[in-house]
Amino acid sequence: MRKKFLALAMTVVLSMSALTGCSGVFDKDTKTDVTTSGNTNSMESSTGDTGDAKASTAAKVIRYSITNEPPTLDPQLVNSMYGATLDYHLYEGLMRNNDGTVEPACAESYDLSKDGLTYTFHLRSGLKWSDGVDLTANDFVYGIQRLCDPATASPSSFMGGIVKNATKVMNGELPVSELGVKALDKSTVEITLENPAGYFLGVLSTSGYYPCRQDLVEKYGKDFAADADKAVYNGPFTLTSWEHAATLTFTKNESYWNKDIVKLSGLEISVVTDPNTALGLYESGDLDFVEIPAEMVANYPDAKSYSTGAVSFLQFNVTANDILGNKNFRKAVSTAIDREQYVKLATSDISKVTSRYVLPTVSGVTKTYGEEYPLDAFSQTADVTKAKEYLAAAMKELNIKNASDIKVILNTSDADSSRKAAEVIQEQLQTNLGIVLEINQVPYKQLYELSGKHEFEMMATGWVPDYSDPFSYLEFFETGNGYNASLYSSPEYDKYIELAKNTIDPKARYDALFEAEKIICDDLPMIPTDMTYRYYLINDKIKDFKTYFVGTNLNYITADITE
Repeated sequence: MRKKFLALAMTVVLSMSALTGCSGVFDKDTKTDVTTSGNTNSMESSTGDTGDAKASTAAKVIRYSITNEPPTLDPQLVNSMYGATLDYHLYEGLMRNNDGTVEPACAESYDLSKDGLTYTFHLRSGLKWSDGVDLTANDFVYGIQRLCDPATASPSSFMGGIVKNATKVMNGELPVSELGVKALDKSTVEITLENPAGYFLGVLSTSGYYPCRQDLVEKYGKDFAADADKAVYNGPFTLTSWEHAATLTFTKNESYWNKDIVKLSGLEISVVTDPNTALGLYESGDLDFVEIPAEMVANYPDAKSYSTGAVSFLQFNVTANDILGNKNFRKAVSTAIDREQYVKLATSDISKVTSRYVLPTVSGVTKTYGEEYPLDAFSQTADVTKAKEYLAAAMKELNIKNASDIKVILNTSDADSSRKAAEVIQEQLQTNLGIVLEINQVPYKQLYELSGKHEFEMMATGWVPDYSDPFSYLEFFETGNGYNASLYSSPEYDKYIELAKNTIDPKARYDALFEAEKIICDDLPMIPTDMTYRYYLINDKIKDFKTYFVGTNLNYITADITE
């Protein structure tokens, strides 16, 4: 089954809406054989910031825009950042990722077995869907089963892979009833994992693990959640109107168990395809929040920024031909890229150079992963001498006489920003190595399809973590993983991934993940270029608005509008 591969424009910062986004974070306090109380909620306090537009204070409605309408708001089928962000406000799972803190949500508490494999979640009393129907443990079981059921064809099904028997269920080898999730009673959900996973609580905050109403799925079929009246909600807001390709209207959900933290009466989300038009609407007071086009950021010195969590890279299909399968060639390409120049020319200097693959700000054992495991695998500037040495070694191995005889096709999306970024890489490789790079722009949907079929040589793409853990970046280069579009395979790499999967010792687990990252940064089935950031303006009357770098970037749940 096709899973969650992110085929992006090279300038990911300008096309982040294409990214599939799910949110989560490793809960460092998780221990074996514990009961964790969830009767406090840190969402009851937060911080906010500034901007210039006229806020809709009377009804406390925040207005913002998105450049593309999400294809679906079905929580088990969501495959875009916009969809994940909207569902984050419409639904709630057993746990919720709140600005990097994973906290009890629909589950008031949970127990974890000594072997780290079985979680028992105890639901809060009185949980309701927005239509007044009781929300029960069976709704969570059905949602997770639906995520893994091959009949659903969820693009996020890989997120269920940690659950016991999930892979066999997804491959059709076992019925969905054999999945390691069950309702012990109406208010108790038991989930058994294939192996211990300290990050699992963060995974539970992603949309695929949201509860789902079986009666409505069966009633509406493929149209479930396709319109405002074809779904019900259990989160802070409800979708009360959806004028397709135009506007989505959210209203505070009075049935939400934690409704007292929701200060807004609603959200109004407009679909505005041109980011410059959206900027104009903000400046005229018709929007309260806007993201600034990269080329315009310099005009707004007081703009705020946030990390999207995305690392963009050039991906190789290592099986496409002998050239791309040659490690020295891939090293030559990586060493010939001037990342500082690329960021300046391709992203108007709003992205940041990366020296590694895994985002260093994801969680480590007790600090951030980058603090505990520093790595400078890639230089910020090109080393032309070294790059030519790698190329010479590759040409000798490949029996190629002239660098100009090496021709590689780079697939990227058909956005103007994508061509601009690809041309920067093209110029650097042709100047520093003398090879020929041909740019092939295709529509985003086709780019996605070609990657899934492994019908590409090089591709401009990227990755957004689903939860704050190195494993979210590293798992899909494992041999046979559905996201491994490179068809990369390394027994040594697989060994460390398996070790990380099966140890319950946090330090040993992170040590193994770090070894895996070093291998992938040396073998280079992909070449990281930059970490993406976004810049935005926000009405100065809006308080307690949050951003975060994993999955759902925008959080309006505790936001307020003040005079």
